[in-house]
Amino acid sequence: MFQRIVVPLDGSLCAEKAIPIASRLARASGGSLVLVHVILPPVDFGKYTAPRLVNSERIAFENNQARATSYLASMLINHAKDLAGIDVDMGVAVGLVPETICSVACKEQADLIILSHREETGLKRWFLGSIAQETVHRSSVPILVLNEQSVIPRMLHSAYPLQAQVILDGSPMSETVLEPTAKLLAVLAAPAQGILHLVRGANLSPASDSWRNHTWSDSLWRKLAVQEAEMYLARVIDRFYKGPLASLELEVTSSVVDCTDMSKTLLKVVENMAKSELEGASNLIALTISRNRSMRHNIEKRLSKHILGSTRLSLLTTFPQEIATQSGLR
Repeated sequence: MFQRIVVPLDGSLCAEKAIPIASRLARASGGSLVLVHVILPPVDFGKYTAPRLVNSERIAFENNQARATSYLASMLINHAKDLAGIDVDMGVAVGLVPETICSVACKEQADLIILSHREETGLKRWFLGSIAQETVHRSSVPILVLNEQSVIPRMLHSAYPLQAQVILDGSPMSETVLEPTAKLLAVLAAPAQGILHLVRGANLSPASDSWRNHTWSDSLWRKLAVQEAEMYLARVIDRFYKGPLASLELEVTSSVVDCTDMSKTLLKVVENMAKSELEGASNLIALTISRNRSMRHNIEKRLSKHILGSTRLSLLTTFPQEIATQSGLR
């Protein structure tokens, strides 16, 4: 896993902060990197446009290509220490940013895309946030979206513990995120021990009178729901420690949350955990996003949008059709 990693660069220092993390993953797995800089295509003014204007646009586009190529070449020099011993390819791609990043990842047969996401305000926040969100929901390749303010600095310094909070809903599909998350966590947390925290979303609200037994009290209903969720988490943890992923030597913990409204409840829980559970810890959230246009897909899409737009945590998304057959748990 992580044999081919795509790192999109846009000329900003924030985007370049993904290079050391991508290099660490590639070096640990013996993989390679693809550095790509996306530029917009030249404007097509139509066949009745004055030749002078068309020629001016063509020259501007060629200059833009040249600057992008020079910029990528400078990355090999500026990050020579990080990239030493790693096979690195680079190139300039033309098109709209989210679609082009996904296209490059597909052509390069990448198994991970690493994006850096920085906190902005106003129109700039909306634009940059929409690029990350659109890339996440277009890609068929797992994506790690790094937050510049919280996760990136601490991932680069082993003195800080690293915790990945994995969101599960009890389905085999949601569990497919466990293997890539565990492997990523083991590399980035080294030499410290990474913490894999499993968050099980369960509906702890009593059912309506028309659907539940009237002899059951609300407290008994909640107790049974929590017990069922905890038993599920215990089974997942048991399989983890008995499977091949046990060799990663991660600490695995778990908790149950009420997810009547999954996107809001889980976001609130993981943010509270990031602030209070491990003082000084660096946190990222991991979840599986389905590709069908179901209610589940809409919930997951809303959740990842909330995470990217409203929190300082980073996000790892995977897609079940890409990794289900590779799961180390089943």
